[in-house]
Amino acid sequence: MTPRFLAALLLVTLTGFISLSYEICWVRLYSFITASRAWAFGAMLGTYLIGLALGSLWSLRFQDADDGHNPRHLRTLSLFVLAANIAGFLVVPVVSWMATLIPYQTVATGQGAVMALATLPLVAISAALLGATLPLICHFAISPDEKAGARLSYLYLGNIIGSGTGSLLTGFVLMNHLSMQHISVLLACLGLILSAGIAVYSKLHGVQLAR
Repeated sequence: MTPRFLAALLLVTLTGFISLSYEICWVRLYSFITASRAWAFGAMLGTYLIGLALGSLWSLRFQDADDGHNPRHLRTLSLFVLAANIAGFLVVPVVSWMATLIPYQTVATGQGAVMALATLPLVAISAALLGATLPLICHFAISPDEKAGARLSYLYLGNIIGSGTGSLLTGFVLMNHLSMQHISVLLACLGLILSAGIAVYSKLHGVQLAR
């Protein structure tokens, strides 16, 4: 495996970890603000999956088959990943702030349910941005040759491993030792590392092209 592909493998693994960790946080958040109503998990998860699907579809607008490895496009991807993680980070504080606008006595009533449903578009937008990250990284990292299918399978395996690790580590370890605020900050820092990693890769790739 080339250093470029190993870097992409690390990036997609980190992407899966961040995405599923955010999902765990959002599940806990909506459980709180709806007083553990049964429909909250299904509504949040459905919104999250719809956002991922729309983000993957939306990523096609940014894929250029003739210029996939252009460093300028990689720098744009770095900014895109940064925006995706900022949006994911803002879901918890924004929804939490909106929850404070409703009296505590009405959280488990119809008024609380309406408020929870009204904030789900924030989850969809954040999930869409996060969902577009994986196919874009794959597009920019995989050359269109006879090994493209194998490389794609490795990247998706890395993303699945990262996703599973994020669910287990965040759900069973971090949630027991850190507050929601601290977990959100940790995920935001990892998102910054991911964005910076793509930016550094684009710079190194630009130097290689110049040679």
